[in-house]
Amino acid sequence: MAIVALLLVWVDGCIRDEVLLPPVITSVSETSAPSGKIVTISGNNFDGSLQVLVNNGVISTAGTPTRTEAQFIVPFRTQQEEVFLTVKTKYGASEPKAFTVLPPVPIIRTLKPNRSGVGTPIKVAGSYFTNVSAVRFKSPDQDTERDAVFTVSGDTILVTVPAGLSPDAADIRVTSPSGVSEPAAFLVLLAPKIISFTPDNGAAGKVIKLEGENLSDVQKVTFGPTLEAEIITDATEAITVRVPAGAPTDTIYVYTPGGKGKTPKKFTAIPGPSIQTLDKTTGAAGTDVLITGLNFSGAFELKFGTTPAQIVSNDGTKIKTKVPVGGSSGKISVTTPAGTAQSATDFVVPGAPLISKFDPPSGVTGTQIVLTGMNLASVTSAKVALKDLKIVSKSETEMTVEVLAGTVTGKISVQTPGGTFETTDLFTVLGAPQITAVNPSSGIVGTVVTITGINLPSSPYVRFTNNVQATTILKSSSTQIICQVPAGASTGKINVNGALSLTDFVLNVKPIITSFTPAKGGVDTQVTLNGSYLTGATIKFANNLTATKVGAGTDNQVVVKVPAGAVTGTISVTTTPGTTITSSNFEILSPPSITSFNPTGGVAGTSVTITGSNLQHNPAVQFFNGINATIQSMSATQLVVQVPAGATTGRISVKTDAVQTAVASGTDFTIVGKPSITSISPASGTVGQLITINGSNFTNPITVIVNGTSVAGTWVNNNVVKVNVPVNSTVNKSVNVSVKTAADNSNNFPFLLLAEPAIAQLKLKPNNNPVDWPVLLEGPNLGTVTRITLNGKVITPNFRQANAITFVVPNDIGSTGAMTLRLYYTSDISTSYKVDLNFTVLNAPPPGPIPPPIIFLPPPPPVNLTTNIDADWFVAFNETNETDGFFWESTVRLDTDQDFQVSGSIASSDAVGSFASGYVTLTINGDTYDGQFYNNTIYLTSRTTGRQLVLGTNPCSTPDCK
Repeated sequence: MAIVALLLVWVDGCIRDEVLLPPVITSVSETSAPSGKIVTISGNNFDGSLQVLVNNGVISTAGTPTRTEAQFIVPFRTQQEEVFLTVKTKYGASEPKAFTVLPPVPIIRTLKPNRSGVGTPIKVAGSYFTNVSAVRFKSPDQDTERDAVFTVSGDTILVTVPAGLSPDAADIRVTSPSGVSEPAAFLVLLAPKIISFTPDNGAAGKVIKLEGENLSDVQKVTFGPTLEAEIITDATEAITVRVPAGAPTDTIYVYTPGGKGKTPKKFTAIPGPSIQTLDKTTGAAGTDVLITGLNFSGAFELKFGTTPAQIVSNDGTKIKTKVPVGGSSGKISVTTPAGTAQSATDFVVPGAPLISKFDPPSGVTGTQIVLTGMNLASVTSAKVALKDLKIVSKSETEMTVEVLAGTVTGKISVQTPGGTFETTDLFTVLGAPQITAVNPSSGIVGTVVTITGINLPSSPYVRFTNNVQATTILKSSSTQIICQVPAGASTGKINVNGALSLTDFVLNVKPIITSFTPAKGGVDTQVTLNGSYLTGATIKFANNLTATKVGAGTDNQVVVKVPAGAVTGTISVTTTPGTTITSSNFEILSPPSITSFNPTGGVAGTSVTITGSNLQHNPAVQFFNGINATIQSMSATQLVVQVPAGATTGRISVKTDAVQTAVASGTDFTIVGKPSITSISPASGTVGQLITINGSNFTNPITVIVNGTSVAGTWVNNNVVKVNVPVNSTVNKSVNVSVKTAADNSNNFPFLLLAEPAIAQLKLKPNNNPVDWPVLLEGPNLGTVTRITLNGKVITPNFRQANAITFVVPNDIGSTGAMTLRLYYTSDISTSYKVDLNFTVLNAPPPGPIPPPIIFLPPPPPVNLTTNIDADWFVAFNETNETDGFFWESTVRLDTDQDFQVSGSIASSDAVGSFASGYVTLTINGDTYDGQFYNNTIYLTSRTTGRQLVLGTNPCSTPDCK
């Protein structure tokens, strides 16, 4: 039994080995793909021996196949090709599967020019422009791509810049069935616009200034469609040009990379001179010559060849001249302010040389030039520009010269004892190498490259980018060099003895990444990748998200923006030859946020705690007006900063490495400044008076200082504070008021502190009277009263001083009886300190001989008890306009019965004042009378008898009677 079992096992093993099946393809991830792309094949019976074949040819695979899946790299094709895919193992091959190989995705190498205006043509040079279906432009500030009109010729596309683009940077992409190229940077320029030009007319050589917009980088200026002018200066808003010879009356055109602009009106050309005929074409020195032509007016120079000659006469169309001594053969020229004209034929001066032609027109060092002309046998020297030519041979009509080393392009001149001659045409010195084409325009190390050009050296020094020399030169001639791409070369221009190729040679090598910076950041952070062979690379971050490039980049450096949705991980760089992964991760940072800050206001130097999230990534904190704050401590959730000097009220912003734009707080931080007082209302008042202080930066709590006494103010807002005037020993004097906040002390502001009225000492004399009757108010501190009302009616005092006020009961009071006499002590009536006194308005008394002794009698004339009261009176009078206590004092005899017995006069101790108003006290023989002035009249009442007197201006005509 054991033998049988062993046999069965062996047989079973053999059977299994024999029945393993060949591979089967069930599907391909793509039915077509561009060269270089990785494609996945799904099926069965795959193993480690699997090979992928295209049309029975083995192609490269990617990775290790599994039992059901394998990957291959689409082989390189320059044209679309239909092929059959087969997979093969040691157990057989699959059935073929149809597949389409596409050329590589288009690659844009260069743009010529890389900036221009809408409607202008540009050349797009690159590779894999097979079956291009679209060329599109896109401005960064637009969502729509703009399709351009284009034609394809080999590796070049001629494109017309489409309308609708913004005047700024734009991306160009080329689309083919293989895919869309990486964008190439292009700058859309505005077309030039000419607004005005001065002067608007002139002759050849005149300088014209054109003003407008977008005039920088001028390429050419033409008078009319084709005649180019010399550009003297150019700037964005103005250019200057010189009117060219032969300029027509026509529009001036300006060409820039942005397009073409034209003047709003035509330039008027002033015609230059022209020579039509010469009356003779040869003659010795002194020979008369008549020149006929047009526009000779103003001619100031005439030459025979290069020798100046005299203008004998000039009528505008005919000039008479003489052949100058030492004159040279050649064209006769006439110069006016409008330009210079030359004769069509040469004028021959016997003995002077003449060159009618030379051949060849160009050459290198050692080239022999044959000069044909007249009087050449006596030539003593010949030059190109300032460099001597070697004279090989000469005769009267022909001479041969040789170009020497160091000669540069210029006119040919010869000299004889009889004169000199200089050609009008240039002899061009050749010799510098030039590269006209490179084929192929891309390849890898070892690729054979054919360089075509002119003046190529027989032993060339060929260098690729990175200054790597091509040491393998397979062939070299003056028009062609064949060499191999050396190791270490990179994409860039090829240099042959100083001459550069017109376009870059692109090295198709898998990209190399040497570094990237920064190592972490947030969405839109710009990351710079350094390395080699980066041209045309696609950059992806973790999550397989493609990054947007910033600019076109170079073969050694690419700048990209971190895409939204990226996560921490490696960065991949992919070109047609392959993909390279960074050796370290790029860390994605979360953006910061501010949830609160405390305190919400303060002065410079205040510590502020900012609370939020993700605050730890190299934060920078700014206050509203862009001033950076000093960070005292930080964590992921909290920053403590110090309010910087110069900060103003506004948002606090935080920027970290995670964001490109700072994140701002939701509310303002209030900067507390030095308080300032601008006004106080009322401007004067007494102790206890409520005053309003106006200004700025009044932060709560706030203290008010009145004349050195501090009191807590009632804060209304940052501009208003109120306070009751505190008790103070200083009165009737301007005192300083200031406020103090946590920030600082304010300025001092004046306030007139008035004395409090002594209510108990105020007396009305009398406290009742009819209308139009005078009243005397006596008491201290009456000088501070600002207003008097009786029953609400404002009355005007007749006289006032520190301790007395007189007034007349107004006749429009409207009623009689008891009412309130109110005194106001400040200008602000609404807040003024007020004193109320009782006063009774009496009915007008009936006529009678003696009114009550307490009543002041108004006019008519006084009632006297005796017919003659002439007496010596002692007069005391206090002046209306004085508060210094001076009184008028004198003894005077007044005439009261009109008998003209008067004597004495009234004088003052301080020599000012008058009897126009006020009150008086008179002593008449020991009896004291109280009285007051009213309408130039004195009304008197005896203190003891009540006797009434009225002293007016009528009793006598002298001033002493008053």
